[in-house]
Amino acid sequence: MNEKVREMEKEKKDVEGVVEELMEKVKGEVVSGYKLSKLVNEGIRELGVGKDIPSQMIYNYIKNGMIRVKVNEEGKKVIEKKEVERWMKKYLKRKVSRKDEES
Repeated sequence: MNEKVREMEKEKKDVEGVVEELMEKVKGEVVSGYKLSKLVNEGIRELGVGKDIPSQMIYNYIKNGMIRVKVNEEGKKVIEKKEVERWMKKYLKRKVSRKDEES
């Protein structure tokens, strides 16, 4: 295995581990966009891959269909736990790879 592949595997495990830890903080089966922004910002800080994103960005991602939501019985848009995990992994992996490209 060459060095670049090893680095990518290490980053993948790091992101996966961080997301796993963050998912332990999710209570219930759904979260709000605001809660997702708090979780992903914690992941960004833990991985050291940039600055926090404003919660409004999460709502823009929802509006543009990048984060799948469902409407609960109160008529509010909520994000299911599995979608939170999927999106955070994708987003944080991209942040890590972009940071590495800058280095």
